[in-house]
Amino acid sequence: LVLDKEFRSNLVNKRCIEIGCGMGVVSLAIAMMGEGTKEIIATDGDLAAIENVNVNKHLLLDSKEIRDAFKTSKLLFANSDHINKIRNNHRFDLIFATDVFYMYSEELMRDIARTIIALAIDSDDEEDDDKDSTRIIAYIGYQERKCCEYETFLEFLKEISSHGLFYRHLSLPEPYHDVPNTKSYLIAIMKPAGLK
Repeated sequence: LVLDKEFRSNLVNKRCIEIGCGMGVVSLAIAMMGEGTKEIIATDGDLAAIENVNVNKHLLLDSKEIRDAFKTSKLLFANSDHINKIRNNHRFDLIFATDVFYMYSEELMRDIARTIIALAIDSDDEEDDDKDSTRIIAYIGYQERKCCEYETFLEFLKEISSHGLFYRHLSLPEPYHDVPNTKSYLIAIMKPAGLK
């Protein structure tokens, strides 16, 4: 995924956000490879994590233009005040969530799905340039754990589907697809053509 030229070109002039970013590894990687990305926001519910991402930003991002496009913000899942502030009346083109599915809570799974949906929907005054084509709105990384078995994670997929979105499993690159005693998934969340 990281090395894919088509994926890199899809970042140009896009608003991207990582939810539950932790150390910000994904959003920083997107920033480093996504020259021309309009905006990248790394979010987490933990302010200490956000502080660490800001430190990493200054250590890892050489270009002032990329640093200026890279922002951080507090975001609690399904918190409408946080979501509205971050959206700033505009949807995000791509949402990333990896390693956020680690608690045994079906409600948390639904809250993560609702957060992605709220970040990706079009506002009433916004024209969707991609309305006539199906597009990927999110990339989700999920690793099965005892604390969040696949049956629990299915609540996330059910919530996504109940809002008219669909998903497909993508191939994981080496070495992730065959880690012993672990099942890991990379999933693309898709918005079908015509869905507002």
